[in-house]
Amino acid sequence: MKELKILIIIFITLIVLGASFIFLAPYFQVNISFDPTKEPPPKIEAKLSTSRILYQNNERVSFEAKLKASRLVENVTLHLYGLQGKKDRFLIDESKSVNLEAGQENSVIFVARLPNCFSCAGLGSGTFPVKLEVIKNNRILANEVIEIHLVSANE
Repeated sequence: MKELKILIIIFITLIVLGASFIFLAPYFQVNISFDPTKEPPPKIEAKLSTSRILYQNNERVSFEAKLKASRLVENVTLHLYGLQGKKDRFLIDESKSVNLEAGQENSVIFVARLPNCFSCAGLGSGTFPVKLEVIKNNRILANEVIEIHLVSANE
């Protein structure tokens, strides 16, 4: 009889624990953000350059972006911007969509014309950053910043 009471107590305990687990399990779930079915982002090296660092008003500036990717990356956006003028508007602001070949140096050229009048555009003579961002699925995979020097021809 004593053994039967112990078995009944154990049985009831197991039922209570099982029911608790069923009803409370959703509150103890842990979300794991790592998805082993997705590949990690590719490693991308980005270099940005110009043929010169000193420019005058109304000149064309050619920027060369050299990119090296660890694997093939399709439909990458290259966003080049800089020379923030009046109303916080970038006077250089251009995007291109490209495919990056794996292990090769991928070269992309951007050409921009500088304003006729630096002071009219909200700039003066000086040193200004120009930034390149490599973007895939709204995520910045690489970036590079260089500086160019502007000297007004009128000064």
